[in-house]
Amino acid sequence: MNDQDTNAETIDAGFHPASNCWVREVKLIFRECFCILRKGSLFLGNYDPGINYVLDDAEKQIGGPLEAGFVLTDLFEDYNEDGRLAECRVPSFVAARVVKPQKKESEKLIMT
Repeated sequence: MNDQDTNAETIDAGFHPASNCWVREVKLIFRECFCILRKGSLFLGNYDPGINYVLDDAEKQIGGPLEAGFVLTDLFEDYNEDGRLAECRVPSFVAARVVKPQKKESEKLIMT
């Protein structure tokens, strides 16, 4: 985004499915989301932790929102209904709840 973009801080909430595992530069997605969401806005993301597709960059999917400036408020795990992963109770997906802080990082964070 550039300084002339009129979409900065205009969105109240965001959600994305686990499809970000198909994007090469996933951190760009989170930086853009952080820019367009209003302060205090909620962003929910569903992430493939790498079990289903054996990704080597699964950490970027959860670390990306945090590096962009979001604050992690909750994590949820989802399991396959059948198969070996289900038998071993290995989570097949992770959902993260993150919030854009009300104030800048240098100021005290206020969450809604």
